[in-house]
Amino acid sequence: MGGDDRAAPTDPTQNDGSTESFPRTWVKALFRLSPWGLLRRIDDNAERLDAIEGGIRLLQDEFGELRERRLEPVEKRTDSLEDAVRDLTR
Repeated sequence: MGGDDRAAPTDPTQNDGSTESFPRTWVKALFRLSPWGLLRRIDDNAERLDAIEGGIRLLQDEFGELRERRLEPVEKRTDSLEDAVRDLTR
């Protein structure tokens, strides 16, 4: 991964629907270990991580909104109760 600008070979990991032979299995394994294969796996994993991070951010936002909607009425009731207790103790 030293910045090799040569064109990547054809991806032998793409199955054309035929039954894989023993040499084809080896070619696929070697391609996966090549710089191009490794870069492809890194890119695929990066895309997956980006999607997961996006989902987590969305959930965090939704939980934050839900917490605010639920917390506000509870705080108002608590304030009312504190005021009532204060009035009773006077």
